[in-house]
Amino acid sequence: MKGERENAGKMKKYLGKLLSLLMVLVMVVSVWGNIAVSADEEYTWWDFYHTTTDKVKTFTGENGNSIIANCYYERLVLVGLQKGIKKINKTLKKCVKKLDYKSLYAIAEEDVKDGRENAIYNDNFKQEVHSYGTDYVSIIENRYWWAGGVSNSFTQGYTFDLNTGKLLKPGKITGLSYKEIKEKYKKALKDDPDFRGMDFDIDKYVDGIKEADFNYYINGDEFVAVMAPYTFYGGWSRTYVLDGVSIIYK
Repeated sequence: MKGERENAGKMKKYLGKLLSLLMVLVMVVSVWGNIAVSADEEYTWWDFYHTTTDKVKTFTGENGNSIIANCYYERLVLVGLQKGIKKINKTLKKCVKKLDYKSLYAIAEEDVKDGRENAIYNDNFKQEVHSYGTDYVSIIENRYWWAGGVSNSFTQGYTFDLNTGKLLKPGKITGLSYKEIKEKYKKALKDDPDFRGMDFDIDKYVDGIKEADFNYYINGDEFVAVMAPYTFYGGWSRTYVLDGVSIIYK
């Protein structure tokens, strides 16, 4: 009888530990979420989070006036099983390292010496997952910059293969030739009323863009081309959904 009670006690402890382990596994799966099915029906999953760089600094003048330089950057970090995720994270990290918060500091410091009244200068940057499929993820970077004059806003798209970590050129994700994509981009620009009657050579501009430098992102089933600020006029990025361009990547 004593031996049976001891065995029963050991079994109870074992089942308790097993139940605890199962609960932990359920929690992990629920946190990581984002489950996708690959072509061979094996399940892969991934998720993401943000790391922040806060470089806010206040500059004060002799008359008590002050300017706050608000430099705040949010970098995207992917986590998951796909082989390309590590490479993607390295690319995203390099983008943040290129940001120069000291240039905003220099402007704020000079302006506060000149007696500029209280103000907040901004250099804000964030990377976000915009769309994804089983084998790709499309990420956008948005940056807003203002230092007392004209504000500037920038959008940069990155579309990666989750398995290789490589950037996908427009033709790879759409199945179209780059020449076909450029023609559709030209049409989208020529249909924009802002360009009508203006001295801007659309054909020359589009033909001068190399495929590796073509700025785009995916929005659901839409292919969105991005024009950089000041390409035409204005300190903001312009976006164009290209008609007749479908996303064929899984």
